[in-house]
Amino acid sequence: MRLLSPEALDESQKATFQDYARFLPKGSVCVNVVLGRESWDVRPIVLLDGNVSIMRFSPHFEESRTRQLAGDLEGFARLFDADLKVHRIPNDRQFFILRPFVTTTLQDDLEKGTITQREELEKIVRLLIKGVSALSRRSMAHGHISPANLAFTRGELSMLDPLMGAVHVTSDPYLPPESAFGVSPEPTADLFALGKMIRTLLGDSLSPRQSSVVEQLLLPSPRHRPPLAEVAVAFGVREEPHRTNATESQQTGTRASPGKLLRSNAPPRDARVDVDEFSDTPSQPKARGGLGGPLALILLVAAAAYLGKERYPAAYYSIAKRIPGLVADHSVEFDAEWASHQKPRMLVVARAAILRSDPAATNAITADILGGANPEGVRARLLRVALDELWRDQLSEDDVRAATALALTQLLPEGAKTIPPLKALHPAVILAVAGETQPMNSGKELQALSISTLASLPAPFGPLFTDLQKLGITTVGHPACIGLATIATGDPRATAFEGLMNFATDETKTRALTALVLPIVRKSSTGAEELFVALRDRGDSFGTLASWFAIEDLASWTRVPAITKLELLLSGSTQSELDLAQYSDLLKFPLPDVRAFALGMLRKKFFSEASEKVLVTLSSDANALSREQTIALLATLRAPPQSTAQFLAKWFELSPNADTVLLLLVARSNVDTSDIFNLEAARYLRRSSWRAPFPLLELLANHPEPLARVLAYGKLNPDVENDRALLKKRLSVEKDDGCLKALMAKLAVQQQQ
Repeated sequence: MRLLSPEALDESQKATFQDYARFLPKGSVCVNVVLGRESWDVRPIVLLDGNVSIMRFSPHFEESRTRQLAGDLEGFARLFDADLKVHRIPNDRQFFILRPFVTTTLQDDLEKGTITQREELEKIVRLLIKGVSALSRRSMAHGHISPANLAFTRGELSMLDPLMGAVHVTSDPYLPPESAFGVSPEPTADLFALGKMIRTLLGDSLSPRQSSVVEQLLLPSPRHRPPLAEVAVAFGVREEPHRTNATESQQTGTRASPGKLLRSNAPPRDARVDVDEFSDTPSQPKARGGLGGPLALILLVAAAAYLGKERYPAAYYSIAKRIPGLVADHSVEFDAEWASHQKPRMLVVARAAILRSDPAATNAITADILGGANPEGVRARLLRVALDELWRDQLSEDDVRAATALALTQLLPEGAKTIPPLKALHPAVILAVAGETQPMNSGKELQALSISTLASLPAPFGPLFTDLQKLGITTVGHPACIGLATIATGDPRATAFEGLMNFATDETKTRALTALVLPIVRKSSTGAEELFVALRDRGDSFGTLASWFAIEDLASWTRVPAITKLELLLSGSTQSELDLAQYSDLLKFPLPDVRAFALGMLRKKFFSEASEKVLVTLSSDANALSREQTIALLATLRAPPQSTAQFLAKWFELSPNADTVLLLLVARSNVDTSDIFNLEAARYLRRSSWRAPFPLLELLANHPEPLARVLAYGKLNPDVENDRALLKKRLSVEKDDGCLKALMAKLAVQQQQ
């Protein structure tokens, strides 16, 4: 992008500029021109009514397409309360937008290095995910999300020039492969751009899970890109439930009916009270005439009270407290203004609640938030936690006012001056604040508070912090306490678990912290997954155990819920149902308790008592088979008899450890001579190298499989007294001709010597 004066343009650019200059808004002056990458991309910068704006022109389309795209832009502007105006060009199949000129885009910030901190970049990613989610929920798309079309100022992320890049289809890597000239983008287009943005902002610092999600976002096929919910989980963004209200539904419309948006040009009603409505001068009668008598008197008194409250709130409440019924805790006006979820209208209510202590305004805000609404710019979760019914009756007016002000600091920054020190507030408000804080950046106020403050809360919250205190945590501002507060209040994001587990210096503490939050994450699949990932990524001994499930996924552990794997790690068992392959795989788990659990479940669900010794062998430390070989063997032993021989042949092709095969052969000495495994195992050992102590050879010499006995006879040494005694004993009981010959040959060698 280049910024030039109109006089500095070349001939081609001047011709384009002059064509556009015909449509400059009345009373405006062009002060500069922004040049895009293409020769046609000339963007006048105009000064109008003291404001600097930029104009962007669409290509020429058919009338219906122009109308639809202009309607989509109008809907975008209304949805995000954006200061963006769409102008149709008369008698032309074209339109242009007029929006505030931004001196610095995110691309400028990145190129100049003004935004480099990991925390800042992560915040931008989270804000971007929320913005894309807000669009997607209404089946809308920006279409060209890129650093040049984003501006990050004062903690807010603005999306610039929606649809414009998408319908032009410029040569930009942030545009998805499916972009087409003049075609309104689908929400999946923003998914592709979101993946590009994440890669640009966070680069190689992504976790393996996040990298996998980004790779899926960048897939060329839109239908193969992951849902936003999955992206939100991977990056610790909690998707809030969306509540559509009457005001919003009137103002946003849908892409299918852009005409409604174009016709709905009346500005939203200003939220401030119109004093003329309650002036002392009687208004002229309207329609069928005015109201008289007692009703008029009632309205006059109500109007005077309302006006007095607005202009002189302190005096109003001082008097009103002595007049029953005059202090209203509810206002239809405030309810409607706040429920619009439009920033200018919400600000009126916020100022009344925080700066003028108006209970009706406070109730309008709290009722909306407690009802499940999540307006942009409001920390709704903080307020819901602070006003939870578990302790709502215990809160003072100051507590409620402070909690409301804390929730509205982004919307109403000046309200922060009204908030007393945290130590003066109810522990529930402190819990709510802690639950909204970054674990590694808690601030001095929280660090100065004792964790016993939160331990005083009623169950189930208080006992959690009591147990954390027993582990050595002393302050609310400790990362582990902040992490626990975030998780306990219903926001199981990755950073919360990282903060919690950052305190664990050994496996004992890791286990204790996992046990502490396990009851909480049982209720949330997202929370269980985040906890499991946090443990897996630690890299210590407990993290190694968690990684075991991903090292070899022969038993489809990725399909097993994280809570099941956490139960196995923590208690050695689970009530969840697993399949044969998974129980078989657990026989190779590093923890003896888990192996014993798997042994019991295999015995109970899949095998008879005849296989007891085999299962014990496979669950012991002596099992030198690989995980694949262990799973395959038990699957083979469970296979139909007609398939056993074929499966066994394949199994021995895996080259199992000969010493373990010997143990398994001895373990199956309780079956008859028709057992195919014993025969194949003996054949395998005959061509393998192995060694066995005398007790094992003695068991093998008594095996029902003749070839197994021959193997034992071959290993026994007649020059050794115990071996010679066993050979002679077997000579008196051996009935197989082949085995007798082997015995006699062995003893004959000894006699010749």
